[in-house]
Amino acid sequence: MMAGCGQSPSGRASRTFRVTLTSGSARASNVSTGVVDLAHNALDVTTRYSDGQGAAAGLSNETIAIGHDLWLTNAFARPAMRQILGASAISVPTRPWLHRRTPAYADAAAVLGGPSDPFALLAQLQASHTSRVVGHDTINGVVTTHYLVSTSEVASPPTNAVLHWAPTADLWVDPARYVRQVRYVANVSLGGGSFQNTFTEQFSDFGVAGDIHPPPADQVSEEPPSLTGGVGGSATSTQP
Repeated sequence: MMAGCGQSPSGRASRTFRVTLTSGSARASNVSTGVVDLAHNALDVTTRYSDGQGAAAGLSNETIAIGHDLWLTNAFARPAMRQILGASAISVPTRPWLHRRTPAYADAAAVLGGPSDPFALLAQLQASHTSRVVGHDTINGVVTTHYLVSTSEVASPPTNAVLHWAPTADLWVDPARYVRQVRYVANVSLGGGSFQNTFTEQFSDFGVAGDIHPPPADQVSEEPPSLTGGVGGSATSTQP
C-alpha cells in the first residue's frame, strides 16, 4: 500500500486541469491537449495526428463534451473530404461541428479514449497492494515519485482482440499528491501483425479555469446515425 499519502486532492474544491494524451508507436502518433472540468463533466480537447511519414501532418480535430452532449469537428465539411465523397457528400452535413447525445459523460470522454481522472488514479494507487517506488523524475518542471503498479489495480481498459495490456502501469505523483503522469503499454494486433503502443497522459495546471462552452448553434449540425462512431472527429479507438 502506498505510504505517506497525506491529504488527497480529491477532496479539494477544484476539479479542473489541463491534460496531454499521447498515443504513439513507430507507425503513428496522436497528441491530444486541452482542459478537463470534472465538476461539470466537461472537456475541450484538440487532437493532432501523424502517421509517422508526414502524410497526416497538420490534421487535427476538436472534441467538446458537456454532460451528455458531445460536439465533434466535422471532417466531412472539409473540401478535400467532400471531393472524395463526390455525389454522396450532398447528404452529409456541411457545418463545422457535429453534435450527438451520449448516455453519460463517460461515454463522451471515451471518444478520446480518456482523459483519465487523476483523482481516481490517486485513490487506486493509495489502495494498491502491488505498487512500489521505482524512482524520482521531473514531469513538466515538477519533481515526482515514480510508482509501478499492477494494471489490475488502476483504471485501465480490458484486454480485447486488438489490445493486450502490459501487466503494470507507471504513475508519477508530486509531493502535493497530484498525479502528474500515467503511462500504459499495449501490444496491438492488426492486419495479421502486431506492434507496441505507448499511451501517456500528463496532468497539469490543477485549478485552471474550465470555461468550456458549446460551439455557436449556427455552426452545428446533428450527427446522422450513419456517422455515429466518431468518423467526424474522434481521436483514436486504441487509446485507454
